[in-house]
Amino acid sequence: GAAEQMLKYSGALKVQAHAVQSSQELLKFVEQNPQDHGLLIDTPGINPFNKADVQMLTDYIFTLKQAPTLVLPAGGDPFEVMDQIEAFKELGVTGFIITRMDTVRRMGALLVAMFHGQLELLGLSAGPTLGHRLISPSGDKVLNILQGALPKNFEVATSPFIEPVT
Repeated sequence: GAAEQMLKYSGALKVQAHAVQSSQELLKFVEQNPQDHGLLIDTPGINPFNKADVQMLTDYIFTLKQAPTLVLPAGGDPFEVMDQIEAFKELGVTGFIITRMDTVRRMGALLVAMFHGQLELLGLSAGPTLGHRLISPSGDKVLNILQGALPKNFEVATSPFIEPVT
């Protein structure tokens, strides 16, 4: 399960994997293995409305004193995503990675996270595994994704009160 997935991701990213069972173990590992580069910490998915889940994640966050990154699937009810983002922002989340971009046509979760949540888009993923298909976002890539989500016969509405941009 989770250990195999972690090994697959670490192999794809060409980084070493190490599993810990508590925030204290994590702190000990970090202190004994100083890094001259970034450290990726993958926690189990949690329910942001479950007190025990939030406490576990809070322990890890406060142990390292680092802002966490939220990983969201692209296909989600925008109102549910708004509630989840608000809950995770209370834990210090400022950025997100959006996954499963290839499986959805509506980009509600992406738009809600960027505009309502005011979160920084840190990565995009399409395909069955995050580790092999994570790409850095750029304005052009996001624009292409959003344009690709529009129906082929989509036309921009015009208004007699607004001059078209050429």
